[in-house]
Amino acid sequence: MNQNYVNVFALPVIDAMLASKLNHSESNELAFKKVDDINENQHKHFYQFWLLMYINQHLDIKHLENICYTDDLTQLRNKRYFDFYLKNCWEDLANEKAPLSVIFLDIDNLKVYNLMRGQEMGDKCVYEIANAIPKCLNKHGTLVARYQDDAFAIVLPNTTASNAVEIAEVIREEVKNLNIQHAVAQLGGLRFPIVTVSLGVATTIPNLEQSPNVLCDAALNALHRAKKLEGNCTCVSKTLK
Repeated sequence: MNQNYVNVFALPVIDAMLASKLNHSESNELAFKKVDDINENQHKHFYQFWLLMYINQHLDIKHLENICYTDDLTQLRNKRYFDFYLKNCWEDLANEKAPLSVIFLDIDNLKVYNLMRGQEMGDKCVYEIANAIPKCLNKHGTLVARYQDDAFAIVLPNTTASNAVEIAEVIREEVKNLNIQHAVAQLGGLRFPIVTVSLGVATTIPNLEQSPNVLCDAALNALHRAKKLEGNCTCVSKTLK
């Protein structure tokens, strides 16, 4: 099945199906409506037919999730699923008045590593780090997602700021222990001879009058501070309570 068709035409339908847990007949109706919304050209009826057949005959809900919510390289959840999951956690924990923490992690100098080692080795580096992160988490309900090429995001429900920082530090040390070597002899100028990560942590008790973006922005700002310190460190947001 052409992945471009999935990306352009199926994703809006899949998002709505997963979010609202539509039944079979409702998903058919939604398929037609979504294609009407996103495609007004002469091929609309072809895409309606294709999408309806695709949903009815080829995919169950788990398969839909795997296609649209999984990162190809790491097999972790992708940013699309991260946004979906964080929104659900935000709403649930707002009602419970319980803390929600987010960690953003960025691989230090990955572009330099790719330049010197090659893209294949760069992908291997990302894959090894992606495998290492979940091993540092043992709490139910946590999520690790690949957020961008060199960045990961971690959702930690019912986790205080101090506990989130402890987890971030465990991850930072675990990545160092992978001992992924830079091509230092050819480079010079790098602070560390091995691949390291920077992390930004933010924690809050969600409020339904706010968006979960406030938590993400705080964690990303903390990550940017860590990067300015030349990496291999964890910074904590000071903007949220």
